[in-house]
Amino acid sequence: MKDFATVIAEPRLDDNSQTTFYLAASKGSDTIEVAYLNGVDTPYIDQMEGFSVDGVTTKVRIDAGVAPVDHRGLVKCTA
Repeated sequence: MKDFATVIAEPRLDDNSQTTFYLAASKGSDTIEVAYLNGVDTPYIDQMEGFSVDGVTTKVRIDAGVAPVDHRGLVKCTA
């Protein structure tokens, strides 16, 4: 089973459990579907220049929804 999977570490997942791990299917496998509002897949960027201070405030957002396509492509393993 050598090279069965590639480990991608994410420290934020360890905050909940040190023994739980997740498996995901390879790229190209149907696991989740991402849909964008009105087909716009680029983020909206709004900027506002400061009046009382030097600088620019930037707000970035994207309107997207995600839904599972096939449950077999994503697995949560608890020990």
